[in-house]
Amino acid sequence: MMYPYCKYADETEVVFSHIIKDENGNEIIYVHFERPTKKRF
Repeated sequence: MMYPYCKYADETEVVFSHIIKDENGNEIIYVHFERPTKKRF
């Protein structure tokens, strides 16, 4: 699941995931930069 962080004036939105542990025990957070289009982000 992705959570909103901030939204810019050009409608670009920054979202992030919860903390995920990989197979080596490292903690990872995914960050996405999204901009809406006619169909989706």
